[in-house]
Amino acid sequence: MNTIASAQEPTAPGTPVGTTAWVRLSQDMLTQFEVVTKSNDPLHMDPDWVRRNTEYANTIAPGMLTLSLLPYFASQLNLASEDHYSLNYGFDRVRWIQPVPVDADVRAHFVAVGTTELPGGRPGHVARFDVKVEIRGFERPALVAEWLGAIVPRPALK
Repeated sequence: MNTIASAQEPTAPGTPVGTTAWVRLSQDMLTQFEVVTKSNDPLHMDPDWVRRNTEYANTIAPGMLTLSLLPYFASQLNLASEDHYSLNYGFDRVRWIQPVPVDADVRAHFVAVGTTELPGGRPGHVARFDVKVEIRGFERPALVAEWLGAIVPRPALK
């Protein structure tokens, strides 16, 4: 099941939510991310520097870039419904396991963990998802995370 039935009836814990399409992490993408975030780390931008100063053969993707792709991946899984909207609520766990080499393909697997009520009596709930981002051709994932989303009922149209 790739949808959340409603803000009142979330997907059952342990339910595989889905696997996304692959996306290539090109050098252009790595460089743009570094420029936008003002990091400008040569580990992610300068292949010559990487070969001279690290054990890597080429640049690697910023871990935060891989993490920032989660909303894009989630958008592929049809998690929205007509009766609610979702907001980022945070992470209870994020671990970067394997560096992602430039030009590697990554995709995400989502599994429902469970839900809790939103605090303060607000309508809706917090949905938890285990997310694993894998790298094509690698045994170890790029990252694993427990991602929380606030699932909030849409107001009635007037």
